[in-house]
Amino acid sequence: MSTEDNFLDLHKNSSVVDTHCNTLKCLSPDFTGVRQSMWIDRSKEGLRKKSEFSHIDLPRLKEGGINCQIFAISSVRARTPPFALRTAMR
Repeated sequence: MSTEDNFLDLHKNSSVVDTHCNTLKCLSPDFTGVRQSMWIDRSKEGLRKKSEFSHIDLPRLKEGGINCQIFAISSVRARTPPFALRTAMR
């Protein structure tokens, strides 16, 4: 077996956890509708469809063998006060 085969086997047989992802912001007009936003709006298509614009989507998580994805939730932002908690909960 090659080193690459060993690595792929290790990856396939391991729990792979990504501990930070900002993609949820792409699903909220609170972040994508703001002028000069760095987030591309995916609120209509969600994460089910592969997209060239977002950080991740479900097809790529599956293809990449990611077993656990932790999504970051922003609640303190100048663009959403005074409802930062409401925005995060939504």
